[in-house]
Amino acid sequence: MLWETYGDDMSHDMWHQRITNGGTVDDAYNNTLLLLEAKLALTNKSLHDFLKMPLALSLVKMLHVNPQLAAKLDYDRDVLHGYINQNLPRLNICQETTVITMFNVVAQGEGAVFFLDGPGGSGKTFVYNVLYTLVQRHGHVAIGVASSSITALLLEGG
Repeated sequence: MLWETYGDDMSHDMWHQRITNGGTVDDAYNNTLLLLEAKLALTNKSLHDFLKMPLALSLVKMLHVNPQLAAKLDYDRDVLHGYINQNLPRLNICQETTVITMFNVVAQGEGAVFFLDGPGGSGKTFVYNVLYTLVQRHGHVAIGVASSSITALLLEGG
């Protein structure tokens, strides 16, 4: 019943992702299970609630399966530390407050949404790049995402 409800659309999306993004069958299989888990969570259920239902791989196991995630976690912390030491002092007081506030939310595992707005040339991309590097420096995964391709090119890892 569960698979019949969600399976066709999700499995098609996952297989399409596999084909277009160079993923593996294991990636598609695990991503489908993760998506099922997310859909079930909306109804306070889990894959654990269904006997004989396969479970998604844990994050540790995914590192061995997912080379993209492993690459995001494979960075030289000394290089990141150097970037932070060089660029943190270059932030003005408003930028520094913004970076520290956003980083503290990440470090404490809290959820929050921030909107950084300002005119062109005010240092928004610089703030994001310092924040991105600071997050990685402390062992977290940071992914730069932007709504335009030009901005995405300016973000570290974007």
